[in-house]
Amino acid sequence: MQLARGRGARVVAAVRERDASEARRLGAEMVVDTGTGLEAAVRREWPDGADACLDTAGLGASALDCVRDGGAFVTSVTFDPRAVPDAAREISRQSVALQPDADATAELADRAANGELTLRVAETLPLERFRDAYTRLERGGLHGKIVLTF
Repeated sequence: MQLARGRGARVVAAVRERDASEARRLGAEMVVDTGTGLEAAVRREWPDGADACLDTAGLGASALDCVRDGGAFVTSVTFDPRAVPDAAREISRQSVALQPDADATAELADRAANGELTLRVAETLPLERFRDAYTRLERGGLHGKIVLTF
């Protein structure tokens, strides 16, 4: 959200109600619940739909419904074949797999260190406890990422 807002995008965040205030704090102009009524909530503000959707939560078809005809839909959820919904209304659809990029990571780290980006860290664990980290991820309910340290 912060990067999109920094580039001038108007950001709509589809999150659970408990995460709404955090989404606003991180730059969402509008917050909608991920449950039923997602499309109606977005189209109240943008009747034709959003220009684009970056789906990082695996909402799939319900997120695609929020995109205008001829818009764009991208998901980073690559482990679920339903993440990229069927073609509709000439919307460009794709999934992206994130790849390591040392230069981009260094730039983001510098921006975070300078206070330009807010990082959400749920827990920090030593590398030896990586199995505990996976258990926490599987259990869900985290508000942020788990950081493993050396």
